[in-house]
Amino acid sequence: MSDAKLKSRIKRIFKDEMESKGFVLKKPRIPERFLQGLRQGIEFQPGTGHLAGKYTLNVFWSFTHALDEGISMHGTSRIGALTGGGDTWFSRQDENLESDFSAVSEIIKKVILPYLDKYNSIESILAGVKSGELDTSHALGVDEGWREFNLGYCFASLGNRKEAVKHYSAVIEMHSNHTVEWVQNRKQAAVSEISRLCA
Repeated sequence: MSDAKLKSRIKRIFKDEMESKGFVLKKPRIPERFLQGLRQGIEFQPGTGHLAGKYTLNVFWSFTHALDEGISMHGTSRIGALTGGGDTWFSRQDENLESDFSAVSEIIKKVILPYLDKYNSIESILAGVKSGELDTSHALGVDEGWREFNLGYCFASLGNRKEAVKHYSAVIEMHSNHTVEWVQNRKQAAVSEISRLCA
């Protein structure tokens, strides 16, 4: 298998289709772009174990609040979910790499980029959740506590103080019982945001 050849093809489609749309390629497998309050991207995820020699694509966005470290993927969809199929893996083996990546390129152009363009703002993501077009866990995170925190951030970004405080309060009251550091950091951030919003 050739990881270098896969990275070369990622770089090629990045140059051909993504750079003009504001994407950057800081990491060789993750083209991403930064929008108002959002980081969007595509992760080319290598397989392991029985999937070694293959890769799949995760389409994601993160909300760029104070707790985002630039590595989180708050809203994530696997490529199969966007194309209407099951979990989909592509070959990194030399004999199939080119034909598989040709199919991947078409999916990126016809499915992934239009999807990311459609949900390219906090407002459009919340509208998608409200209408049922977006699954809540795919749009805002699998963990319920993070979903509440992300909703607080989203509503605060849109100037809806009442809804923001409601969701930040839910983080504090219902999702901050564990003593692990990241839970307590999230709780403290929610407390700080409520104080800022109510000042």
